[in-house]
Amino acid sequence: MIGPIRCAAAVLALLFASIAVADAQVSVPKAATNGKGHPQSQDQKLTLSPAQRATIITAIRNSTVSVTPLAGNLSVALGAQFPSSVQLYSFPEALVTEIPDIKPYRYTFSNDTLVLVDPTTMIVVATIRQ
Repeated sequence: MIGPIRCAAAVLALLFASIAVADAQVSVPKAATNGKGHPQSQDQKLTLSPAQRATIITAIRNSTVSVTPLAGNLSVALGAQFPSSVQLYSFPEALVTEIPDIKPYRYTFSNDTLVLVDPTTMIVVATIRQ
């Protein structure tokens, strides 16, 4: 009689242990990802080569989009956060195809600087001086 009770107790212990493991797996939050599904670091920064920067500037200059520059009192330093009222612009589709890393971002201008911004956080991720 003790044998079946021990067996049932072992089965119940395994069942509860597997439920606890499954619950722990479900409650782990997912890490933020960049546009390509890779983990995104906390310090948001977009790394662009000099050739990519030149390509972006040229494409934006040749664009027909009329951009309203930022007010002069906003900081455009990497990591700065813009208010949600700042107007951001989408990159031309051909440019996104050529440089896919910029897909999740938008841009605006401040004086002679092109400012790339994460639209979900409004944080400056890159700047390109003209």
